[in-house]
Amino acid sequence: MHDKLVPFTLGVLSTLTVTQLMQATVHSTTLGRAKATGERAFVLNVGLQFHEPAAAERLVHEWSKAAVYCLANERFLYAYEMAQSDQDPLRYLVTERYRSKADYLGAHRSSSAFKEFRPKMKELQNSGEVVVTGSSYNELGVGFT
Repeated sequence: MHDKLVPFTLGVLSTLTVTQLMQATVHSTTLGRAKATGERAFVLNVGLQFHEPAAAERLVHEWSKAAVYCLANERFLYAYEMAQSDQDPLRYLVTERYRSKADYLGAHRSSSAFKEFRPKMKELQNSGEVVVTGSSYNELGVGFT
């Protein structure tokens, strides 16, 4: 009986130890969302400088429709957010984080949401209502999101 009790006890202790270690290494935000490390995402940062508030409002509205689609359909898309400058209300920044550049160039750019949104932004660019700048990056995986 003693021979069977030792492996069982060691198994229970091992499980408890692993559980404690896993719980100890989970970090979360004040909203309760787990922080992620090591994702090494492909990132797009797109700057938008508008000349009129109405153009900004139109594009934000159209972009928000694409965001709803992406949330529901693009599991490879880790983040998709637009921010308005706290210093210039006509300046915006779009941050997109993908599992890979291939996901961005392939599935995302061929999606119905992208195909609907992109011509609307291009129209604003062509009319001079928005100036678009941007850069892409590969995360190093040394921080967290």
